[in-house]
Amino acid sequence: MDASTEPRETHLVVINLPGPNWVSPLPTTSAMAEQHHAIYQSLLDDGLLISAGRLNGPSVMGIALFHQDVDEQAVRVRLDSDELVTRGYISLDYRHWELLSGSLAGVKGVPGG
Repeated sequence: MDASTEPRETHLVVINLPGPNWVSPLPTTSAMAEQHHAIYQSLLDDGLLISAGRLNGPSVMGIALFHQDVDEQAVRVRLDSDELVTRGYISLDYRHWELLSGSLAGVKGVPGG
């Protein structure tokens, strides 16, 4: 099998983007913010999430990187229940990141790391 046909390491990535009801600053309650962070923390605690955080830029956005072979539907159910999503303040863009060079193997928290 040559390099072009070998299976590539692929990870689910979820990008948090401004939603249709986005305003800055967000009219979030502390309970809403706590729920948002708790969802991501539970995904981390359950071994599904590698890392998550904010992306710098003109509007506050975030990104979450998941382990290979994660159950995307299970992740969607949890993230789509976030009140920031259900109220339209943020939207979620689900993508698959196919690594073309390098690897996350060897990174702490990643299988093989």
